[in-house]
Amino acid sequence: MKWKFFLYNLIVMLFLFENVSGSLIISSISTVPDTISPGESSKISIYLKNNGNYDLEDISINMDLSNLPFAPYNSGSYYTFDKLNEGDTKKVEFEITAQPNAKSGLYKIPLKIEYNENSQTKIRNSVVSVVVNSEPSLKVILEENVLLAGQENKIVMKIINNGLSDAKFVEVNISQVSNYYTILSPESVYIGDIDSDDYQTLEFKLFFKKNIPSIINLPIVVYYKDANNNAYSQKFEIQLKVYTKSKAEELGLIKRNMNIYYLLGFFSLVILFLIYRFVRRRKIEEQIA
Repeated sequence: MKWKFFLYNLIVMLFLFENVSGSLIISSISTVPDTISPGESSKISIYLKNNGNYDLEDISINMDLSNLPFAPYNSGSYYTFDKLNEGDTKKVEFEITAQPNAKSGLYKIPLKIEYNENSQTKIRNSVVSVVVNSEPSLKVILEENVLLAGQENKIVMKIINNGLSDAKFVEVNISQVSNYYTILSPESVYIGDIDSDDYQTLEFKLFFKKNIPSIINLPIVVYYKDANNNAYSQKFEIQLKVYTKSKAEELGLIKRNMNIYYLLGFFSLVILFLIYRFVRRRKIEEQIA
């Protein structure tokens, strides 16, 4: 981002050199720091040079912050001085702060410079570029779900962006190397963009082997970019709690399969009925004999 910022200001200055109609030129512009986060401040230095054959008088510089997420900080947005002699350079400084809710991006602040040259009032318009950037802050939350050993499971999770900047091109990867599970779904899920104070839900399908421990950490990596196309990656260890089927039934996490009990009861009744029929028939036969 720094080279883009430098290139932009260089283009602005070249334009000024080639398209000036008066003697006052902007020889350079700098911002310190060159990138600010919401709520932080930056000092803007503008170097004005009298490149003409006359002294300049009544010079004023107005920085227009209207409709922009900035405010003056420890200074105003308007600066004046009386005179700039032929061949001299004057450094003019402004300090601005980015509003707490400022979105990340490159902002162009309009400048209007007025001065008097040889009894003529002249106006020069320019811009100052300021970069606002805030890293997205992502976290992963596992949604509640009963995970069972020895069968296929769905791992459902939320990727939450609680930062001030949007996260772009979000992609989530899961580690394939494990002695305890097999990934049945794709190892990588592309989510896209997650706005500030928003989330996206995704799921992976895993087969848990019978030898899986009751607690296991699932490693995932989240790749994304911020609003200024800076790339990031974050690693997370998602703790999973895995149950055997019998333990889950014992804890009431899943319903018992009652069909087998119904069948056993049915067959028990049939057997009892047959025994009853057999005993009754023997008694009748004994009475007849």
